[in-house]
Amino acid sequence: MRYFDIFVSPKGEKLWEVVEAAEELGFSGICFAPKFSGLEDLERSRKLVSEVASDFSAEIFTGTVIAVKNVRELGRTVRKVRKRVEVVLVLGGDYRINRAACTNRMVDILLRPNFGPEPCMDLFCARSAARTGTAVALEFRSVLKNYGTERSDVLRAMRVLVSLSRETGFEVVTCSGARTRWEVRDPRALASLALVSGLDEKKAKASVSSVPSGILDRNRERLSENRVWNGVEVVE
Repeated sequence: MRYFDIFVSPKGEKLWEVVEAAEELGFSGICFAPKFSGLEDLERSRKLVSEVASDFSAEIFTGTVIAVKNVRELGRTVRKVRKRVEVVLVLGGDYRINRAACTNRMVDILLRPNFGPEPCMDLFCARSAARTGTAVALEFRSVLKNYGTERSDVLRAMRVLVSLSRETGFEVVTCSGARTRWEVRDPRALASLALVSGLDEKKAKASVSSVPSGILDRNRERLSENRVWNGVEVVE
């Protein structure tokens, strides 16, 4: 089975260390997804991935995290980056942002939708995510960096998300969110987080294998130079 960590966000110079740790722990691929701050920075991230990738057998994919304050800015930014990266992630926590991300087919993954002061993921969002193919992430770093009642709140939010997933069918991915090599966790630890959040064993394993792999394969096809639009491509 091939495992993928679909969200890591180290500072540029630490990417090599994070990839090295992930490869040692058995990952076949990781997605480097820094927060979006402009097309120039995005292009620098793509070049960095190309430079680091030559040193490893594990694949490194390009992504970006979109963190915005309103729905209009979200739509504009998603359209701007969609053809430039393999994974588009949106930072949630506000109901309007969650709703817009779940109804947008160009968004691959919603991060931290329920980690604000009030639960912000409802049945409408969940059903929309199931329909559009937007996955929702369980991020290990959110557990790692919180303590006491705050950690309990994070775990409770994850259980709510998994409960909505079971009810409506949207996909769940589990990722480390690592910013340093010390925050990388092996695939079994990530699957265990999904398991204690309420996924069954099969789906917990899928959250670090077939689900992220499917997102990456789908988007590589979309980014293919031979693809014209959905369902139409050039065959030589």
